[in-house]
Amino acid sequence: PAPRSGGGAAAVPPAWVGSTDATTCAILAAWCPETRLLWCAHFDTVPAPAAAEAIRAVICDLMAAPQIYLVGAYSDSPKRQGPRLALQLLEWLHGMPAPMRLALCMVGAANTDAAGAPRTRQLAVRAEDGEARPYLFGEDRGPEPTRRFAAQHMR
Repeated sequence: PAPRSGGGAAAVPPAWVGSTDATTCAILAAWCPETRLLWCAHFDTVPAPAAAEAIRAVICDLMAAPQIYLVGAYSDSPKRQGPRLALQLLEWLHGMPAPMRLALCMVGAANTDAAGAPRTRQLAVRAEDGEARPYLFGEDRGPEPTRRFAAQHMR
């Protein structure tokens, strides 16, 4: 089945989990082949301490062999906001106490085409086998700066 968006609690776990609209921000997903646990979030900044601890608990305590997928954060010259965020997220992950495998890292120059635009802004990971692919959840709405700006100031 194809990835699809949806909200609310479900009796059956979703087949795919992901996000879209990652330009200078990033989508980070973690999947464990042993537990089949799949987690995903969309980051504009490195998580605050409480959120970072909750995420660490999922990746390090609940996943036996986490595989990490990181997409977005294109090279937005001259600001370089995207590559800076990607580096911060990778350093944050590197500081976690559990070993993990970086399965996909398409950020910075790797996610920037010759015209300077993002190659992809989407990530979907299949819970069954960890297959990752770009996928657009719903309509392409662009980066929605108003919603993101509001979310950053409601913490």
